[in-house]
Amino acid sequence: MEDSDGKPVSIGSGFFVREDVVATNLHVIEGAAKGYVKVVGQQTRYRVAGVVSLDRQRDLVLLKIHDVKAPVLLLGDAGQVAVADQVYAVGNPEGFEGTFSQGIVSGIRHSDVGTLFQITAPISRGSSGGPVLDVHGRVIGVAFASVESGQNLNFAIPVSYLMPLLAHGGKQMSVVLRPVIRGDDGAEMLLVPAGEFWMGSTQDEVGQFLKACKKLGIAELACNIVGRLEQPHHRVVLEAFYMDRYEVTNALFDRFVIATGHRTTAELEGKGLVLHQADATVTWVRRVTWASVDGASWQTPNGPSSSSHLTHPAVQVSWHDADAYCKWAAKRLPTEAEWEKAARGTDGRQYPWGDQSDMGRANSDRDRGMMLPVGSVPTTVSPYGVHDMAGNVEEWVADWFGQAYYKQSPERNPKGPDSGPGKVVRGSGYWLSDPVFWRVPRRVSHKPVYHSNGLGFRCAKAATP
Repeated sequence: MEDSDGKPVSIGSGFFVREDVVATNLHVIEGAAKGYVKVVGQQTRYRVAGVVSLDRQRDLVLLKIHDVKAPVLLLGDAGQVAVADQVYAVGNPEGFEGTFSQGIVSGIRHSDVGTLFQITAPISRGSSGGPVLDVHGRVIGVAFASVESGQNLNFAIPVSYLMPLLAHGGKQMSVVLRPVIRGDDGAEMLLVPAGEFWMGSTQDEVGQFLKACKKLGIAELACNIVGRLEQPHHRVVLEAFYMDRYEVTNALFDRFVIATGHRTTAELEGKGLVLHQADATVTWVRRVTWASVDGASWQTPNGPSSSSHLTHPAVQVSWHDADAYCKWAAKRLPTEAEWEKAARGTDGRQYPWGDQSDMGRANSDRDRGMMLPVGSVPTTVSPYGVHDMAGNVEEWVADWFGQAYYKQSPERNPKGPDSGPGKVVRGSGYWLSDPVFWRVPRRVSHKPVYHSNGLGFRCAKAATP
Protein backbone atom coordinates (compact mmCIF):
# COMPACT_ATOMS: atom_id res chain seq x y z
CA MET A 1 0.00 0.00 0.00
CA GLU A 2 1.23 3.52 -0.85
CA ASP A 3 0.49 7.15 -0.09
CA SER A 4 -0.56 9.64 -2.77
CA ASP A 5 3.11 10.22 -3.69
CA GLY A 6 3.77 6.51 -4.23
CA LYS A 7 5.74 6.03 -1.01
CA PRO A 8 5.20 2.68 0.79
CA VAL A 9 2.73 2.81 3.69
CA SER A 10 2.28 -0.87 4.56
CA ILE A 11 2.63 -4.42 3.32
CA GLY A 12 0.23 -7.25 3.98
CA SER A 13 -1.21 -10.51 2.73
CA GLY A 14 -4.59 -11.57 1.48
CA PHE A 15 -6.44 -14.19 -0.56
CA PHE A 16 -8.98 -14.21 -3.38
CA VAL A 17 -12.58 -14.86 -2.34
CA ARG A 18 -13.74 -14.03 -5.86
CA GLU A 19 -11.63 -13.99 -8.98
CA ASP A 20 -11.24 -10.19 -8.65
CA VAL A 21 -11.86 -9.63 -4.92
CA VAL A 22 -9.26 -10.04 -2.16
CA ALA A 23 -9.93 -10.40 1.57
CA THR A 24 -7.43 -8.92 4.04
CA ASN A 25 -7.20 -6.98 7.32
CA LEU A 26 -8.56 -3.46 7.32
CA HIS A 27 -5.50 -2.16 9.18
CA VAL A 28 -3.33 -3.21 6.22
CA ILE A 29 -4.89 -0.55 3.99
CA GLU A 30 -5.81 2.22 6.44
CA GLY A 31 -4.05 5.49 5.70
CA ALA A 32 -3.15 4.45 2.15
CA ALA A 33 -4.20 6.33 -0.96
CA LYS A 34 -3.57 3.51 -3.44
CA GLY A 35 -2.10 0.07 -3.70
CA TYR A 36 -1.50 -3.06 -5.70
CA VAL A 37 -1.41 -6.83 -5.26
CA LYS A 38 0.90 -9.51 -6.61
CA VAL A 39 -0.14 -13.12 -6.99
CA VAL A 40 2.43 -15.49 -5.49
CA GLY A 41 4.76 -16.70 -8.23
CA GLN A 42 3.90 -13.84 -10.61
CA GLN A 43 5.61 -10.51 -11.24
CA THR A 44 2.58 -8.61 -12.53
CA ARG A 45 1.19 -5.88 -10.27
CA TYR A 46 -2.60 -5.60 -10.21
CA ARG A 47 -4.04 -2.26 -9.11
CA VAL A 48 -6.43 -2.06 -6.16
CA ALA A 49 -9.55 -0.44 -7.62
CA GLY A 50 -11.43 0.16 -4.40
CA VAL A 51 -13.20 -1.10 -1.29
CA VAL A 52 -16.07 -3.51 -1.82
CA SER A 53 -17.17 -3.81 1.81
CA LEU A 54 -15.64 -3.74 5.28
CA ASP A 55 -16.19 -4.73 8.90
CA ARG A 56 -14.37 -2.22 11.09
CA GLN A 57 -15.08 -4.01 14.38
CA ARG A 58 -13.45 -7.22 13.16
CA ASP A 59 -10.68 -5.58 11.09
CA LEU A 60 -11.82 -7.08 7.77
CA VAL A 61 -12.06 -5.61 4.28
CA LEU A 62 -12.78 -6.83 0.75
CA LEU A 63 -10.84 -5.11 -2.06
CA LYS A 64 -11.74 -4.95 -5.73
CA ILE A 65 -8.66 -5.75 -7.86
CA HIS A 66 -8.41 -4.29 -11.34
CA ASP A 67 -7.93 -6.46 -14.44
CA VAL A 68 -7.31 -9.83 -12.78
CA LYS A 69 -8.92 -13.29 -12.77
CA ALA A 70 -7.28 -15.32 -10.03
CA PRO A 71 -7.97 -18.75 -8.47
CA VAL A 72 -10.34 -18.55 -5.50
CA LEU A 73 -9.51 -20.29 -2.22
CA LEU A 74 -12.12 -22.64 -0.79
CA LEU A 75 -13.66 -21.37 2.44
CA GLY A 76 -14.03 -23.87 5.28
CA ASP A 77 -16.51 -24.18 8.15
CA ALA A 78 -15.23 -22.04 11.03
CA GLY A 79 -17.90 -23.54 13.27
CA GLN A 80 -16.11 -26.91 13.18
CA VAL A 81 -12.73 -25.56 14.37
CA ALA A 82 -11.57 -27.01 17.69
CA VAL A 83 -8.62 -26.55 20.04
CA ALA A 84 -5.58 -28.63 18.98
CA ASP A 85 -6.59 -28.62 15.28
CA GLN A 86 -3.55 -28.32 13.01
CA VAL A 87 -3.43 -25.13 10.93
CA TYR A 88 -1.17 -23.38 8.42
CA ALA A 89 -0.74 -19.60 8.15
CA VAL A 90 0.19 -18.37 4.68
CA GLY A 91 1.63 -14.91 4.13
CA ASN A 92 4.48 -12.66 3.10
CA PRO A 93 6.56 -12.00 6.25
CA GLU A 94 8.76 -8.97 5.58
CA GLY A 95 7.94 -9.40 1.90
CA PHE A 96 9.08 -13.05 1.57
CA GLU A 97 6.10 -14.15 -0.45
CA GLY A 98 4.17 -17.37 -0.14
CA THR A 99 5.61 -18.47 3.22
CA PHE A 100 3.85 -21.27 5.14
CA SER A 101 4.03 -21.56 8.94
CA GLN A 102 2.59 -24.50 10.85
CA GLY A 103 0.86 -24.55 14.23
CA ILE A 104 -2.27 -25.53 16.11
CA VAL A 105 -5.37 -23.81 17.42
CA SER A 106 -4.31 -23.12 21.01
CA GLY A 107 -7.54 -21.49 22.13
CA ILE A 108 -10.92 -20.15 21.07
CA ARG A 109 -11.43 -16.68 22.51
CA HIS A 110 -14.67 -14.73 22.86
CA SER A 111 -14.95 -10.93 23.15
CA ASP A 112 -17.46 -8.13 22.61
CA VAL A 113 -16.83 -8.21 18.86
CA GLY A 114 -17.09 -11.99 18.47
CA THR A 115 -14.90 -15.09 18.35
CA LEU A 116 -11.16 -15.40 17.62
CA PHE A 117 -8.99 -18.46 17.09
CA GLN A 118 -5.68 -18.16 18.93
CA ILE A 119 -3.01 -20.04 16.98
CA THR A 120 0.64 -21.01 17.49
CA ALA A 121 1.62 -20.52 13.83
CA PRO A 122 3.75 -17.34 13.81
CA ILE A 123 2.36 -14.19 12.18
CA SER A 124 4.97 -11.56 11.28
CA ARG A 125 4.84 -8.10 9.70
CA GLY A 126 3.63 -8.55 6.14
CA SER A 127 1.56 -11.64 6.93
CA SER A 128 -1.45 -9.82 8.39
CA GLY A 129 -4.54 -10.53 6.35
CA GLY A 130 -3.27 -13.83 4.98
CA PRO A 131 -5.31 -17.04 5.04
CA VAL A 132 -5.15 -19.58 7.85
CA LEU A 133 -5.81 -23.03 6.40
CA ASP A 134 -6.98 -26.31 7.90
CA VAL A 135 -5.38 -29.66 7.01
CA HIS A 136 -7.64 -29.91 3.95
CA GLY A 137 -6.38 -26.60 2.53
CA ARG A 138 -9.61 -24.71 3.29
CA VAL A 139 -9.54 -21.17 4.73
CA ILE A 140 -10.84 -21.11 8.29
CA GLY A 141 -9.59 -17.63 9.26
CA VAL A 142 -7.80 -14.38 8.45
CA ALA A 143 -4.45 -13.97 10.22
CA PHE A 144 -3.32 -11.11 12.44
CA ALA A 145 -1.01 -10.64 15.42
CA SER A 146 -0.94 -8.41 18.47
CA VAL A 147 1.65 -7.65 21.14
CA GLU A 148 0.54 -7.55 24.77
CA SER A 149 3.04 -7.03 27.62
CA GLY A 150 5.86 -7.86 25.26
CA GLN A 151 4.30 -11.16 24.19
CA ASN A 152 3.47 -11.75 20.53
CA LEU A 153 0.00 -13.32 20.21
CA ASN A 154 -1.22 -14.78 16.93
CA PHE A 155 -4.88 -15.02 15.94
CA ALA A 156 -7.23 -15.90 13.12
CA ILE A 157 -10.51 -14.05 12.55
CA PRO A 158 -13.06 -16.78 11.67
CA VAL A 159 -13.85 -16.84 7.97
CA SER A 160 -17.58 -16.85 8.84
CA TYR A 161 -17.30 -13.09 9.45
CA LEU A 162 -16.46 -12.63 5.77
CA MET A 163 -19.81 -14.05 4.66
CA PRO A 164 -21.89 -10.90 5.32
CA LEU A 165 -19.29 -8.82 3.48
CA LEU A 166 -19.49 -11.11 0.47
CA ALA A 167 -23.30 -11.05 0.59
CA HIS A 168 -23.60 -7.26 0.82
CA GLY A 169 -20.71 -6.29 -1.43
CA GLY A 170 -22.66 -7.02 -4.61
CA LYS A 171 -21.35 -5.36 -7.76
CA GLN A 172 -21.23 -1.84 -6.35
CA MET A 173 -17.58 -0.81 -6.13
CA SER A 174 -16.21 2.49 -4.90
CA VAL A 175 -13.29 3.97 -6.81
CA VAL A 176 -11.61 5.28 -3.68
CA LEU A 177 -9.53 3.31 -1.26
CA ARG A 178 -9.06 4.98 2.08
CA PRO A 179 -11.55 3.88 4.78
CA VAL A 180 -10.60 6.95 6.84
CA ILE A 181 -10.00 10.48 5.56
CA ARG A 182 -10.01 13.98 7.00
CA GLY A 183 -12.36 16.63 5.68
CA ASP A 184 -11.29 20.17 4.88
CA ASP A 185 -12.32 21.13 8.42
CA GLY A 186 -9.95 18.51 9.87
CA ALA A 187 -12.73 16.22 11.09
CA GLU A 188 -12.21 12.49 10.68
CA MET A 189 -14.56 10.84 8.18
CA LEU A 190 -15.32 7.13 7.74
CA LEU A 191 -16.16 5.26 4.57
CA VAL A 192 -19.61 3.70 4.20
CA PRO A 193 -19.24 1.36 1.22
CA ALA A 194 -21.67 1.23 -1.68
CA GLY A 195 -24.48 -1.30 -1.59
CA GLU A 196 -27.97 -1.99 -0.35
CA PHE A 197 -29.64 -1.93 3.05
CA TRP A 198 -33.19 -2.08 4.36
CA MET A 199 -34.58 1.28 5.43
CA GLY A 200 -37.49 1.98 7.75
CA SER A 201 -39.38 -0.46 9.98
CA THR A 202 -41.40 -3.61 9.53
CA GLN A 203 -44.90 -3.94 10.94
CA ASP A 204 -43.57 -6.13 13.78
CA GLU A 205 -40.93 -3.54 14.68
CA VAL A 206 -43.51 -0.78 14.80
CA GLY A 207 -45.66 -3.04 16.99
CA GLN A 208 -42.81 -3.42 19.48
CA PHE A 209 -42.37 0.36 19.48
CA LEU A 210 -46.06 0.85 20.27
CA LYS A 211 -45.84 -1.59 23.18
CA ALA A 212 -42.86 0.33 24.59
CA CYS A 213 -44.76 3.60 24.25
CA LYS A 214 -47.73 2.13 26.10
CA LYS A 215 -45.53 1.14 29.03
CA LEU A 216 -44.36 4.75 29.29
CA GLY A 217 -47.89 6.11 29.17
CA ILE A 218 -47.38 7.94 25.86
CA ALA A 219 -50.55 8.59 23.85
CA GLU A 220 -51.26 5.66 21.51
CA LEU A 221 -52.35 7.96 18.66
CA ALA A 222 -49.04 9.89 18.78
CA CYS A 223 -46.99 6.69 18.71
CA ASN A 224 -49.06 5.29 15.84
CA ILE A 225 -48.32 8.40 13.79
CA VAL A 226 -44.61 8.10 14.52
CA GLY A 227 -44.64 4.41 13.57
CA ARG A 228 -46.40 5.01 10.25
CA LEU A 229 -43.73 7.53 9.26
CA GLU A 230 -41.18 4.68 9.28
CA GLN A 231 -43.13 2.51 6.83
CA PRO A 232 -43.00 0.79 4.50
CA HIS A 233 -39.82 -1.17 5.13
CA HIS A 234 -38.01 -0.80 1.81
CA ARG A 235 -34.78 -1.66 0.01
CA VAL A 236 -32.36 1.20 -0.73
CA VAL A 237 -29.10 1.13 -2.71
CA LEU A 238 -26.55 3.87 -2.03
CA GLU A 239 -23.30 4.88 -3.62
CA ALA A 240 -20.25 4.93 -1.35
CA PHE A 241 -19.94 8.00 0.89
CA TYR A 242 -17.99 9.34 3.85
CA MET A 243 -19.59 10.31 7.15
CA ASP A 244 -18.09 12.35 9.99
CA ARG A 245 -17.06 10.03 12.80
CA TYR A 246 -18.42 12.51 15.36
CA GLU A 247 -20.94 15.33 15.44
CA VAL A 248 -19.51 18.76 14.62
CA THR A 249 -18.08 20.18 17.84
CA ASN A 250 -18.06 23.72 19.18
CA ALA A 251 -14.33 23.88 18.48
CA LEU A 252 -14.91 23.18 14.79
CA PHE A 253 -17.93 25.46 14.60
CA ASP A 254 -15.87 28.26 16.15
CA ARG A 255 -13.30 27.93 13.34
CA PHE A 256 -16.12 28.21 10.80
CA VAL A 257 -17.51 31.34 12.46
CA ILE A 258 -14.08 33.00 12.64
CA ALA A 259 -13.38 32.18 8.97
CA THR A 260 -16.76 33.30 7.60
CA GLY A 261 -18.26 35.73 10.08
CA HIS A 262 -21.42 33.61 10.07
CA ARG A 263 -24.17 34.58 12.50
CA THR A 264 -26.52 31.78 13.46
CA THR A 265 -30.30 31.92 13.41
CA ALA A 266 -30.33 31.88 17.21
CA GLU A 267 -27.99 34.88 17.38
CA LEU A 268 -30.12 36.80 14.91
CA GLU A 269 -33.30 35.98 16.85
CA GLY A 270 -31.66 36.57 20.24
CA LYS A 271 -33.14 33.43 21.80
CA GLY A 272 -33.28 29.65 21.61
CA LEU A 273 -35.25 26.66 22.85
CA VAL A 274 -33.76 25.04 25.94
CA LEU A 275 -34.44 21.48 27.06
CA HIS A 276 -34.46 20.83 30.78
CA GLN A 277 -35.92 18.60 33.49
CA ALA A 278 -39.19 19.46 35.15
CA ASP A 279 -40.68 17.75 38.23
CA ALA A 280 -38.65 14.62 38.92
CA THR A 281 -41.67 12.93 40.57
CA VAL A 282 -43.55 12.45 37.30
CA THR A 283 -42.68 10.06 34.48
CA TRP A 284 -39.46 10.65 32.60
CA VAL A 285 -41.12 11.49 29.30
CA ARG A 286 -43.54 13.97 30.84
CA ARG A 287 -40.95 15.76 32.93
CA VAL A 288 -38.85 16.81 29.95
CA THR A 289 -39.86 20.36 29.05
CA TRP A 290 -38.82 23.05 26.59
CA ALA A 291 -38.67 26.80 27.11
CA SER A 292 -37.66 29.74 24.92
CA VAL A 293 -34.69 31.42 26.63
CA ASP A 294 -33.34 34.85 25.70
CA GLY A 295 -29.64 34.86 24.85
CA ALA A 296 -29.39 31.11 24.09
CA SER A 297 -27.04 30.43 21.15
CA TRP A 298 -24.31 27.97 20.16
CA GLN A 299 -21.89 29.82 22.46
CA THR A 300 -24.40 29.92 25.33
CA PRO A 301 -26.60 26.87 24.62
CA ASN A 302 -28.65 27.05 27.82
CA GLY A 303 -28.88 30.85 28.08
CA PRO A 304 -26.64 33.84 28.93
CA SER A 305 -25.28 32.28 32.11
CA SER A 306 -24.06 29.13 30.29
CA SER A 307 -21.08 28.53 28.03
CA SER A 308 -20.32 25.91 25.41
CA HIS A 309 -17.60 23.29 25.79
CA LEU A 310 -15.14 22.86 22.93
CA THR A 311 -15.61 19.09 22.69
CA HIS A 312 -19.42 19.12 22.96
CA PRO A 313 -21.62 18.95 19.86
CA ALA A 314 -22.46 22.38 18.45
CA VAL A 315 -26.16 22.96 19.25
CA GLN A 316 -28.62 25.85 18.95
CA VAL A 317 -27.92 25.64 15.20
CA SER A 318 -30.65 25.76 12.58
CA TRP A 319 -30.70 23.68 9.39
CA HIS A 320 -29.43 26.79 7.56
CA ASP A 321 -26.48 27.05 9.97
CA ALA A 322 -25.63 23.36 9.59
CA ASP A 323 -25.88 23.55 5.80
CA ALA A 324 -23.61 26.61 5.72
CA TYR A 325 -20.98 24.88 7.85
CA CYS A 326 -20.91 21.73 5.72
CA LYS A 327 -20.55 23.77 2.53
CA TRP A 328 -17.69 25.75 4.09
CA ALA A 329 -15.97 22.43 4.89
CA ALA A 330 -16.42 21.23 1.25
CA LYS A 331 -18.97 18.68 2.45
CA ARG A 332 -22.75 18.50 2.71
CA LEU A 333 -25.40 17.34 5.13
CA PRO A 334 -26.05 13.60 4.78
CA THR A 335 -29.24 12.45 3.15
CA GLU A 336 -31.76 10.72 5.38
CA ALA A 337 -30.91 7.37 3.75
CA GLU A 338 -27.16 7.89 4.23
CA TRP A 339 -27.66 8.76 7.87
CA GLU A 340 -29.73 5.63 8.47
CA LYS A 341 -27.27 3.29 6.73
CA ALA A 342 -24.30 4.79 8.59
CA ALA A 343 -26.17 4.26 11.86
CA ARG A 344 -27.51 0.72 11.39
CA GLY A 345 -25.42 -1.00 8.71
CA THR A 346 -26.91 -3.69 6.51
CA ASP A 347 -28.27 -6.21 9.02
CA GLY A 348 -31.49 -4.33 9.87
CA ARG A 349 -30.62 -3.60 13.49
CA GLN A 350 -32.86 -1.23 15.44
CA TYR A 351 -30.04 0.56 17.27
CA PRO A 352 -26.45 1.33 16.26
CA TRP A 353 -25.22 -1.50 18.52
CA GLY A 354 -27.91 -4.13 17.84
CA ASP A 355 -31.57 -4.81 18.58
CA GLN A 356 -31.78 -4.19 22.33
CA SER A 357 -32.60 -0.79 23.86
CA ASP A 358 -29.91 -1.19 26.51
CA MET A 359 -30.29 1.59 29.08
CA GLY A 360 -26.55 2.07 29.53
CA ARG A 361 -25.63 2.20 25.85
CA ALA A 362 -26.18 5.90 25.04
CA ASN A 363 -26.01 9.27 26.76
CA SER A 364 -29.59 9.70 27.88
CA ASP A 365 -29.37 9.87 31.65
CA ARG A 366 -32.31 11.01 33.76
CA ASP A 367 -30.01 11.67 36.71
CA ARG A 368 -27.03 13.22 34.95
CA GLY A 369 -29.25 15.15 32.53
CA MET A 370 -26.49 16.81 30.52
CA MET A 371 -24.80 16.75 27.15
CA LEU A 372 -21.44 14.95 26.92
CA PRO A 373 -18.36 15.45 24.71
CA VAL A 374 -18.54 13.64 21.39
CA GLY A 375 -17.36 10.03 21.51
CA SER A 376 -17.79 9.78 25.28
CA VAL A 377 -20.00 6.68 25.03
CA PRO A 378 -18.16 4.19 22.77
CA THR A 379 -20.97 1.64 23.18
CA THR A 380 -23.03 3.72 20.71
CA VAL A 381 -20.64 3.06 17.82
CA SER A 382 -22.30 1.93 14.58
CA PRO A 383 -21.13 -0.96 12.34
CA TYR A 384 -19.05 1.56 10.34
CA GLY A 385 -17.40 3.13 13.39
CA VAL A 386 -19.61 6.24 13.55
CA HIS A 387 -20.27 7.51 17.09
CA ASP A 388 -23.24 9.04 18.94
CA MET A 389 -26.02 8.20 16.48
CA ALA A 390 -28.28 7.47 19.45
CA GLY A 391 -28.49 9.71 22.51
CA ASN A 392 -26.64 12.96 23.27
CA VAL A 393 -28.17 15.16 20.51
CA GLU A 394 -30.44 14.81 17.50
CA GLU A 395 -29.04 15.67 14.06
CA TRP A 396 -30.14 17.61 10.99
CA VAL A 397 -30.03 15.85 7.62
CA ALA A 398 -30.40 17.25 4.10
CA ASP A 399 -33.89 16.03 3.13
CA TRP A 400 -37.19 17.81 3.16
CA PHE A 401 -39.71 15.82 5.19
CA GLY A 402 -42.52 13.89 3.54
CA GLN A 403 -44.93 11.77 5.58
CA ALA A 404 -45.62 9.38 2.70
CA TYR A 405 -42.23 9.69 0.99
CA TYR A 406 -41.21 6.09 1.70
CA LYS A 407 -44.11 4.87 -0.45
CA GLN A 408 -42.69 6.46 -3.61
CA SER A 409 -39.02 6.81 -2.68
CA PRO A 410 -36.63 5.77 -5.48
CA GLU A 411 -34.61 2.65 -4.75
CA ARG A 412 -31.26 4.25 -5.62
CA ASN A 413 -29.79 7.22 -3.73
CA PRO A 414 -33.06 8.78 -2.49
CA LYS A 415 -32.76 12.48 -1.61
CA GLY A 416 -36.22 13.20 -0.21
CA PRO A 417 -39.10 15.20 -1.71
CA ASP A 418 -38.58 18.53 -3.48
CA SER A 419 -40.28 20.43 -0.66
CA GLY A 420 -42.04 19.83 2.61
CA PRO A 421 -43.23 21.27 5.91
CA GLY A 422 -39.76 20.96 7.44
CA LYS A 423 -36.38 19.29 7.29
CA VAL A 424 -35.78 15.77 8.58
CA VAL A 425 -34.13 15.28 11.97
CA ARG A 426 -32.54 11.93 12.82
CA GLY A 427 -31.00 10.35 15.91
CA SER A 428 -34.19 11.20 17.74
CA GLY A 429 -32.90 10.46 21.21
CA TYR A 430 -31.24 13.37 22.99
CA TRP A 431 -29.64 13.53 26.41
CA LEU A 432 -32.93 13.48 28.36
CA SER A 433 -35.00 11.06 26.29
CA ASP A 434 -36.15 7.51 26.96
CA PRO A 435 -34.49 4.55 25.16
CA VAL A 436 -37.71 4.03 23.18
CA PHE A 437 -36.69 7.10 21.14
CA TRP A 438 -33.18 5.85 20.31
CA ARG A 439 -34.35 3.61 17.47
CA VAL A 440 -32.44 4.30 14.24
CA PRO A 441 -35.52 4.29 11.91
CA ARG A 442 -37.33 6.98 13.93
CA ARG A 443 -37.77 10.19 11.96
CA VAL A 444 -39.15 13.61 12.90
CA SER A 445 -38.98 17.04 11.32
CA HIS A 446 -38.55 20.71 12.22
CA LYS A 447 -38.75 23.91 10.24
CA PRO A 448 -35.31 24.87 8.86
CA VAL A 449 -35.08 27.85 11.26
CA TYR A 450 -35.67 25.65 14.34
CA HIS A 451 -32.85 25.41 16.90
CA SER A 452 -32.45 24.02 20.41
CA ASN A 453 -29.85 22.75 22.86
CA GLY A 454 -30.73 19.17 21.93
CA LEU A 455 -30.09 19.40 18.18
CA GLY A 456 -26.76 19.34 16.31
CA PHE A 457 -25.39 17.87 13.08
CA ARG A 458 -22.58 16.11 11.25
CA CYS A 459 -21.45 16.25 7.61
CA ALA A 460 -21.02 13.78 4.77
CA LYS A 461 -19.45 13.75 1.32
CA ALA A 462 -19.48 11.50 -1.72
CA ALA A 463 -16.69 8.93 -1.92
CA THR A 464 -16.42 9.30 -5.70
CA PRO A 465 -15.69 12.51 -7.64
